[in-house]
Parts: sequence; structure tokens; C-alpha cells
Amino acid sequence: MNPSTRYSLEVRDRGVRLVLEHQGKHGSLWSAILSVASKLGCTAETLRKWGRQGERTATARHQAGFATPATSELLTSALTLGEVLVKPMEIGDEDLMRCYEQAIGAGATVLPFDLRAAPRFAEIRRDRSIRAPDAIQLACASAASTDLFVTNDGRLSRKNIQGIHFIQSLGKVML
Repeated sequence: MNPSTRYSLEVRDRGVRLVLEHQGKHGSLWSAILSVASKLGCTAETLRKWGRQGERTATARHQAGFATPATSELLTSALTLGEVLVKPMEIGDEDLMRCYEQAIGAGATVLPFDLRAAPRFAEIRRDRSIRAPDAIQLACASAASTDLFVTNDGRLSRKNIQGIHFIQSLGKVML
């Protein structure tokens, strides 16, 4: 492959993950790197550097106090709960409404759209390509200093929002 070829973040993450997963099948870490690199079409040295960069990033995130998988917390906004309740409310199913409320309340912290989120909403909405409901979700996440914001809207993953470290499409995130 051309030395100036750029690999997507997804390819880099997959390559590093494959090396870690297959290291036990090979005699050494370097053998695993050689094997995976040949499959990805990159040099072994490039793949090794991706792994080292990932280690440095993980260490920096830990030192900065960012969540680790063991301490991760699922956050959602009150808007999400409101959207989920629309259908049960339309059909008059109060039991289903309570079930949804309990499930979301038990599995996630529900963030309010409050005085902390409102100025962030205004800043986000200055970009008129972001619809108001998306801006509310982003503002709540921003006010909570979210590490990872997962969305169904791939266009949002290209946005840079203060207070949110990573915005990723649901189809591309590794959960």
C-alpha cells in the first residue's frame, strides 16, 4: 500500500484489537503483529505504532480521570425518556409507560435539560445544521462532560462539541 495511505480509526482499532486477541495463538507479540498487519495491508511497524499510541492514550485517559469500562456510566437525557413514552401514551398503555420509565431509570442516569445545559444548547444551535432535539441531547451530554456520545445520526459524529470527548455513530462504536 502507498506509504501516504491513511487508515480510518476503525481500521486502526480493529488491527490493535486483533493483535491482542490473537497474541496467544502466536509465539510472540511481534508474530501476532506480523500476521495481522499482512491481513490489513499495512506494515508491521505501522500496526505496532498504533498499539503504542493506544497504550499512551489509555494511560493519559486514566491519569486524567476519564471513565474506564469498569467505571463507565450510561447517561441519557430526559428527552430520550419522553420520546420512548410517546407510543405507549398514544395507545393508553400506562403499564408499558411505567415499565419504560423503570427500565431507563434503572439502567441509566437521566440528565435534565436545565440551566447548565441551556447555554450549551444555544452554542450548539448556532450551527443550524443540528436540529433542536439533537442539540438538546448534545447539550445535556456536554453539561455532564461526557466521554463518549453515541448517536444514530452519522452526521453528528463529525461535530466537535465542547464537553464531549468523542461523538461516534452507533454502528461504529465498540460497546
